[in-house]
Amino acid sequence: MSEPAKDEFFDLFVVPKTGGIVWSYANRGITVKADRVAFEIDGVAHEGRFADIREIRMSVTTVLAKGSSGTGGVCQMTFADGFVVSAVSNDGRGFPDPERIAPYVHFVSELHHRLSAADKNRIRFFAGLTEGRHMVLMVAAGFFALMSLIPLFVFFYVGEWKILLTLIACVACAWPIWKSAEANRPRSYNPDSLPEDLIPES
Repeated sequence: MSEPAKDEFFDLFVVPKTGGIVWSYANRGITVKADRVAFEIDGVAHEGRFADIREIRMSVTTVLAKGSSGTGGVCQMTFADGFVVSAVSNDGRGFPDPERIAPYVHFVSELHHRLSAADKNRIRFFAGLTEGRHMVLMVAAGFFALMSLIPLFVFFYVGEWKILLTLIACVACAWPIWKSAEANRPRSYNPDSLPEDLIPES
């Protein structure tokens, strides 16, 4: 007779869906148990049974900031009562945190591993963003791509090499956003084979 799976704690920030803009993360720590996840929201203990999970969505976020650029992982769980909570690999300010990537990867792997066959048949597994949010990301990527053409035309007109620095800056902004948009294209995924392009880069 096999022993029951041990509880595993992960030092990740936990973000409940509020419907508004979240400027910082205050709730930290999530535990994966044999048949549920446990965490605290504003000091109140919560537990969500695997049997009550209706949807799991994995996505990545892209941050372009001086000294904090990179990607972060988001694993969002929706429960039968409508409660939505995400475990993220970013730090408390929402910036990429390389030290939390390994715990995040371990968390999503352990979560999916502990789901039963019945859970996997019932839960809807989505990769990427919703259609609407993905469209916004695609528009942003296209905007920066078009902006990169302006300094290119100016360069051919005036022949000033310094203008190419602006071109490089625009491309540097457009590329990670486009890459994130590609990774976050809406689709379903197999819970036994997690999408590699939605694993944040260290």
